[in-house]
This record gives sequence, structure tokens and C-alpha cells, in this order.
Amino acid sequence: MATDPDRGILFLILHYLDQQNLSETARSLECETGLYFNMSYFEEMLNCCAYNEAESYLCGFTDIHDNLYSTKIYFGIRKLKFLEALADGEREIAREVVENDIEIFSEYNPGLVQQAFELVQMEDFMQVFNFRLTGCCRATKI
Repeated sequence: MATDPDRGILFLILHYLDQQNLSETARSLECETGLYFNMSYFEEMLNCCAYNEAESYLCGFTDIHDNLYSTKIYFGIRKLKFLEALADGEREIAREVVENDIEIFSEYNPGLVQQAFELVQMEDFMQVFNFRLTGCCRATKI
């Protein structure tokens, strides 16, 4: 962990790197030092569906099992990746996400993996998803 004077110097370096449009270097320094989490950068990656990059950036600050909040954030990222693959009709990629990324969360929710595989096998998972959200079959057909 950096001492207080070192922290000040690192913040100045981060500021300088951002001003010089060296944002990739700045993000790398943020991850390596764990000093500053750039929330706007993280949000931008999620909005651009760069889930692997978002998770990689997050790894510089917290691990998946550090605390409940970290676990929820990692689960949210992986769930988005899974749902995007399903929405794009890429069932094989969705299956891989379940097997490689989501299965780790089965210790928290034992039925999770089974539910995910059921979604992969459905023809039109969005119709079922909308039905669960609205609770009305008529509303999902509109």
C-alpha cells in the first residue's frame, strides 16, 4: 500500500496521464495500484457491453469472494454477458458463459445453473422473461 506522499504523487500522475490522453496507461496504473476506481470508465465499459474488460478492470480492486457486494457485482456482469448472448441468439456462447462464468455462483444459489440452462434451451426466452416481469400473457404479446 502506498504511503500518503506516494498516494498524492500517484494521483498527480493519474491526472497527468488523463490530460495527455493516455487513458489506457492511466487505467492500467489505477488497476495496478488499486488507488483509484474510475467509476465513469467502468460504467462506459458496461454500457458498451465490454463485459470481459469491465471484469478485468474490477479485478484490480476486488476479488469475486472478497465480500457480498463484490460477489453481486461480478454476478451482475456475468449475467449481462449471458443475457446478451441469449438475446443475440448465440446459444453456444450463452452455454459457455454458464459453464465457465456463472457456475461459480451455484454455491450461493444451487438452482441457478439449472435455470440458466433452461433459458438456453428455450426458443424465445424474451417472451418468457417478459411474462415473468409483467405477469400477464396479453401484455407480452403487445
